[in-house]
Amino acid sequence: MAIGNEKKVVMARNRTPSNILELRGAFEKNPQRRREEPNVDRELGAAPGHFDDSRCAAWAEIVELAPEGVLTKADRIAIEMLADLLVRYRASMTPGGDKFTSADRRDLMAILARFGMTAADRSRVAAPKYKEDTGDLFDFLAIASRGT
Repeated sequence: MAIGNEKKVVMARNRTPSNILELRGAFEKNPQRRREEPNVDRELGAAPGHFDDSRCAAWAEIVELAPEGVLTKADRIAIEMLADLLVRYRASMTPGGDKFTSADRRDLMAILARFGMTAADRSRVAAPKYKEDTGDLFDFLAIASRGT
């Protein structure tokens, strides 16, 4: 509620990455909205070497649970932060564990959301649909002609 001359500040939404929009089918209806982004097709890879066992396990769990086609090598630092937050969150639930602040919880949920790993965001990200490989007609004819 604004008091006096104060105005409510409305912030813009974060930009959704093109690969997430592609998975959602956003460009089927409006192909002109497709934008060019750097192509990062390299896999995320293994957990960083400086991780302890609990953070390595969290990394593996995140990779396993993430929607297919979302995580790439460019996401390593964000996934590193997510693994650390997840380990700290779980440790805070044990008696005598470190405090997990509301800011930590906010950061954890924000990173999960960015990668489509919450219920609301999961509904917006779909696994890529692969067309059945029917083969090439010329390949079929070449194989068929050899057999007779």
